This record gives sequence, C-alpha cells and structure tokens, in this order.
Amino acid sequence: MRISKEGEYEDFLWYYGENNLPATEGFWILKQSPAVPTDLVRIDWSRNISTGTHAVGYTNIVPDGPENGGYIDTQYTKGIPYDHIWDMYNKGQDNHTYIEWSSTTGEGRVKNLNYFGDDDWHCWDSDRMNVTCP
Repeated sequence: MRISKEGEYEDFLWYYGENNLPATEGFWILKQSPAVPTDLVRIDWSRNISTGTHAVGYTNIVPDGPENGGYIDTQYTKGIPYDHIWDMYNKGQDNHTYIEWSSTTGEGRVKNLNYFGDDDWHCWDSDRMNVTCP
C-alpha cells in the first residue's frame, strides 16, 4: 500500500506483503514513516481453514534497534483446556511471557520469570481469581 499527502510525501510504501494462493499463510512488512522509511514490524499470519485455527505473530524488525527480534505470537488452537496461546518476548529485558487461557471458561495461566521470580505457571479460575495450578 502506497500513500501520499499533498505537499509532504508522495507514493510512500507504507506496507507490503505476500500470501499463498489458498490464503492460508502470509506476511506483512510495515514501514515506520515517510520521514523514517525503515522496516518496523513484520506480521506473519496463518490459518487452517478445516480446523478453524489461526496464528498471528508480530516481530520487531527495526534494523540495529535494541528491541529487534522482540515479538508477540498469538494462536487460536481449539486446544483443551486452553484455546488461546500467547508467547511474548521483550528483547530489551530478555524476558518471555507465556499466557494460555480458555475463551470458554475464562480460566488460564501465565509464566513470566522476571515478574514472578520463578519459572512456574501461575493460574486463575473462571472468576479471574488466583488459584493453585492443577
């Protein structure tokens, strides 16, 4: 997609991408701005039409940026007990956060070494109250 703003910029390539012909996977690259036309974010996506599942990932791709390589990956899996999975990596803090939760019950769990001080799962119930993980 190219955009223009009269008197300021013309035909700026704001984002571009590709996908396969059955439209089951692809990517987008988003540029920062007309003034700073570097790559900013890569968005990868996929879907399985027969199972109704999908995934989207956002990765920082700013060249030589301190957060280059940081990402957020999300998946809808239809898994039991958790059908939503998030994997987030903060490159600047070298920290992973993992979240799994059920869109049906609201129950879930989270793991984050920097926040909790351990590498254990921390769970909540359908009332969003902290509980001991099963």
